[in-house]
Amino acid sequence: MKYDTPMGIVWAFFWRRPTIADTYSRAESVCLHESETMLVVDDDRLVLSVCTSVLKRAGYNVLSAEDGYTALEMCKAARSPIHLALLDFQMPKMSGHELLDCLASCKLALRFILMSGYAENELAHPALRKKWIYSFLRKPFTPSALLEAVKRELDAHTDTARTPAGREPGKASVA
Repeated sequence: MKYDTPMGIVWAFFWRRPTIADTYSRAESVCLHESETMLVVDDDRLVLSVCTSVLKRAGYNVLSAEDGYTALEMCKAARSPIHLALLDFQMPKMSGHELLDCLASCKLALRFILMSGYAENELAHPALRKKWIYSFLRKPFTPSALLEAVKRELDAHTDTARTPAGREPGKASVA
């Protein structure tokens, strides 16, 4: 809009703010791996609930747990493979990196994304970084960022030219 004032011309611009529905529709367009099973583990019930609902709405099969021990039991009882595990880095009882170590060494999950509100370099666990390959998703994140990180990890798994994880050992991706 243009306004004429005694001091000159004033221009006003209006932008439509995106809604939650816009975010979900953009996020859902990212999902190309609908049949995979995801494991989400976070001690924060709100984060767990949001991640679970976003992934289910995008068409994934989702198992969710509030702690590492429950997640291990769910994985052992699962009838289908866990294609991707999204793990909170800091949880009581069993941390995300301890859970990742258990799941990977028992071959209960194929891919991993560690989630945290802390910067990745503050959380980097050198022994874990050398042993397992995983991605990092910094909290807070949007539904579309979550689905993009999931898609990136699942797509990397299809790249068998390098390692089973699709990247050189010790290399991580950050979302």
